[in-house]
Amino acid sequence: MADLTAFISVSIVMSAIILALWIFNKIFSKVFSAKARYAIWCVVLIGLLLPFRPVIGDGVVTVEYPETAQTQQTASQSAASYEASQQVQAASGETGTEGITSIFSKLWNSPIELLLLVWGLTALIIFAVHIIRYIRFIKMIKRWGEPVKEERILSVLRLVQEQAGLSGKKIRLIKCELVSSSMLTGFIRPTILLPEGDFDDDELHMIFKHELTHYKHHDLFIKLLSVITSSLHWFNPFVYLMNFELQADGEAACDEVVTQDANVDDRRFYGEVIIGMAGSSKNVRTSFSTCFYAGKSNMKRRLASIMNTKSAKGKLGVVGVVLISAMTIFSGSVIVFAAQIPAEPAAAEYSSEISMEDAGETALKKVGGGVVTKCDRSGGYYEITIEYENNEYSMSVDVYTAEIIDFETKETEQAASISDAENDTSSNQSDNTSSNIKISQSEAKEIALAKVGGGEIIKCELDDDDGKEVYEIEIIYNNREYSMKVGIFDSLITDYETDEIDDD
Repeated sequence: MADLTAFISVSIVMSAIILALWIFNKIFSKVFSAKARYAIWCVVLIGLLLPFRPVIGDGVVTVEYPETAQTQQTASQSAASYEASQQVQAASGETGTEGITSIFSKLWNSPIELLLLVWGLTALIIFAVHIIRYIRFIKMIKRWGEPVKEERILSVLRLVQEQAGLSGKKIRLIKCELVSSSMLTGFIRPTILLPEGDFDDDELHMIFKHELTHYKHHDLFIKLLSVITSSLHWFNPFVYLMNFELQADGEAACDEVVTQDANVDDRRFYGEVIIGMAGSSKNVRTSFSTCFYAGKSNMKRRLASIMNTKSAKGKLGVVGVVLISAMTIFSGSVIVFAAQIPAEPAAAEYSSEISMEDAGETALKKVGGGVVTKCDRSGGYYEITIEYENNEYSMSVDVYTAEIIDFETKETEQAASISDAENDTSSNQSDNTSSNIKISQSEAKEIALAKVGGGEIIKCELDDDDGKEVYEIEIIYNNREYSMKVGIFDSLITDYETDEIDDD
């Protein structure tokens, strides 16, 4: 529950920061440089991926979610009922579909767990779709792309690499007719893709400088983080807005590097190169790649930035990054989710409850054996009844401490009836024998089980014992075999014997 509330808190507060940044950039578009804006969006991106924040005080806004003793009691009763139903299913041989149905029923009765399941599956599916598309894209490049072998183009690439300080890096260059714009892709083997067409040396110089700037900025890994963020926060529209601005300012930051110290004519020429790649109808790309021409949606803003010869002050960019970093770090103190104080101290004092099965075992140890005939949850206690050696034991077991209270014992009704029958038989045997009142087979079984203390009846047959009708009964219990005869009219147990079962 705490992890979920922390995640929700981060998503809400970061959404407010995203909206404020977006409005600020629209109104004061020339305050920060493209590089500074890109760095700020990267801080926001990392903030969305790290759900845990230091919390100072009680937070600006405190949201309480109910976790009272009543809620805990209801949850415990549900768990006990579920465990009891599982035991009944195991005893009756019900498995498979019934167990699966019980699991889904439990999820349906727990909204938080159901929401977590839906969120997790959706995030996994979205991320898997991006990975599958990327794999298909790489396969397409291998099939339709051809390594560039023209020395003129390769020499321009080597020159730009040397100017960028990347002369020692192995970066492949491939031409592919299915891409409409140059792009950088490949996490392990970085590759620059060129569309079909004839590019002069100046155009190639601009293109390569742009893509190698993406490489130096590690923009492919930033794109990977943005895909992960979008998958985790798939329900938050502000995250999609952040990703759009992140990609747009990432391209603008590269444009800023390419046109640094360039005159108006060079800037215009660079803009024409970008526009020149907009004519193709091909649009094969992947989320894990950069793109020289990133679409028409932000083209006007991008060209305006390219033609702007006034650079923003670098110190303001540093201030912006530090400010957003501080807001992100301490955003955990804005919204704090807190549990209500439990209504019962016992519910808060102990972190877990004992199961119904554990309570039964505790009661059996107290008695020394027997059969549990009743085990019900009542508030903070399990009410348990045990029959053992013609006695009935009742007690209450604390749900949290397993402490036994209200321990009572009394003779079972069946044992009392047997005792009365024995007394009557000793004084008036002939009258009982001639009585027409007979005990049933099930009653005879209960008498035998009470005598043994539990077990499994493997034989119960009507027999004649020197003219006296009896039930001949055999029971297996605790690796021993018990045999006896129970009188039909007097319920007396005779010929009681026990033997240890030989495992061999």
